[in-house]
Amino acid sequence: MTAKSRSGLGLVRWAGSALWGMRRQARRRRLLVSVALRARWLHAEVDVRLSRDVELGRRVRVELDPHTSSVMWVGPVCRLGDDVSVHLRGGRLVMGRAIDLRAGCRLEVAGQLELIGPNLVQRLSSIHCDDAVTIGPYAVLSEMVTVVDSTHPHHGPSKWFLDDVVTSPVVVGPQVWVGAKATVARGVEIGPGAVVSANSLVVDDVAAGWLVSGVPAARVHPVDRAARPGRARPVGSGQQAR
Repeated sequence: MTAKSRSGLGLVRWAGSALWGMRRQARRRRLLVSVALRARWLHAEVDVRLSRDVELGRRVRVELDPHTSSVMWVGPVCRLGDDVSVHLRGGRLVMGRAIDLRAGCRLEVAGQLELIGPNLVQRLSSIHCDDAVTIGPYAVLSEMVTVVDSTHPHHGPSKWFLDDVVTSPVVVGPQVWVGAKATVARGVEIGPGAVVSANSLVVDDVAAGWLVSGVPAARVHPVDRAARPGRARPVGSGQQAR
């Protein structure tokens, strides 16, 4: 390749990078303006801080409840994929460094939701936070995972059970892998390095370094056993942390 062709290729790459940066900043500004206008219309207060290098996909939406006060802080090197939806209902959302929310994820935030980062949340997963949910560093939620820190007692004082809400914090520890279509229920703490098998329902705490599976999820064996040569992979979800 000649010096002239190398120079031309470099110019094309520079132009492509510049255009991508302009599009990223345009989407960032558009989201900030839309949130500010929506807050004014709904008589709500919202403190939105987006790092300048946040990557926003198409149709990212931030919804607000009327007459509420909310916080949304998104740190550096974060990515919100196409059709990600954040519903701020008077809560506080804090996303640390290198959070990757894949397409179609939904966050419902009425309490304190913190993704410490780096974290991967695969497509169509949902986090419902009415009290407190913490996702530890290097934790991964696979496709269509649900994390919820509240429930509705079916025999509560109200005529309609949806009016009765009981909450308890959820903690997903560092290096945890939650398999596809699993549900993590209120009051659960998943210890560091644990693995939750696909399609499981976690209603009790999970000890560090254990694989759990089933409905409700129960201990299967320590995760390091599954790593021995010749043993099958434990999660069985077919999902890779991409």
